[in-house]
Amino acid sequence: MADEPEFRVGDLQAASATRSQVKAGAGTLDDQVFPTLAAFVGAADFRKRLDELAGQAREAKDPDVRAALQTAVRLLPTLRSKYGG
Repeated sequence: MADEPEFRVGDLQAASATRSQVKAGAGTLDDQVFPTLAAFVGAADFRKRLDELAGQAREAKDPDVRAALQTAVRLLPTLRSKYGG
């Protein structure tokens, strides 16, 4: 993961807009562009991982970290439902 570029939510929208929706892979996350996100959303134990992330959000001391983790916990199920898993 160290050599993976920083992920920003806006990147997902921009990458999706540039891809043709007619391609066979439409409706899935591009694992070449977002490998970590695609792996997380597509994991068989997604719900368990999401619960662990929610636990980390509850334990986070830094309010910014807590807010970021809580946002991720809210966004990831939506990404999974939209892009499959």
